[in-house]
Amino acid sequence: MTEQFVSLHPGPTSAEVIRDVFALYVKNHSSVLDLTYGKGTFWNWDWPKRWIILTANDLYVTEGIDTAWDFRRLPETTRRWDVVVFDPPFSAMGPSSDGNNNHSERYGAGRHQQGGPQNIRDVMDWTVEGIAEATSVANKLVVVKCQPVVESGRYWDTPHIVKDALLARGWRIDDVVFFASHRRPQPNDRRVVHFRNVVSQFIVAGKVN
Repeated sequence: MTEQFVSLHPGPTSAEVIRDVFALYVKNHSSVLDLTYGKGTFWNWDWPKRWIILTANDLYVTEGIDTAWDFRRLPETTRRWDVVVFDPPFSAMGPSSDGNNNHSERYGAGRHQQGGPQNIRDVMDWTVEGIAEATSVANKLVVVKCQPVVESGRYWDTPHIVKDALLARGWRIDDVVFFASHRRPQPNDRRVVHFRNVVSQFIVAGKVN
């Protein structure tokens, strides 16, 4: 696949990326499912003025949530949405240490948590399973946030896996947005094994009719 549409977005947060993706691709009055709502940081913009009907889903978060489904196993009776937004875990985090992994633990991505991913292969499997569910309930558009990751001494090309999973489900890649905010250069005081400060990507996929 040749990527013809690649954009660089400065942010400063993911909310601005979602806002601009919606401005290009999503009509007013659209129904939207956020499969991994978390703290709702994608929605810190004036989306209600677009008359968007948002359903917030998260298995591990209670505040501001409409549904508490595992994004890999949606109920068979689930209705459909115009747009599905999906932000899967990008890494399997190790045991908690002085709260350093609080962000991942909040969303059930700590290895020590019940049902949490145990390794990067679990994370990749979760991502593919989530995309299968997202594409099964989306009528028009799926937006996936992801990023490459270095884990177990190896570079994992998560965006490539995401795009392959979307294409395998019969969807097309409409846009790839590189989110380049708040990235720091590689430190000078250690030997560089991998260039770790990779940018996140928002992959926009449209349904093929």
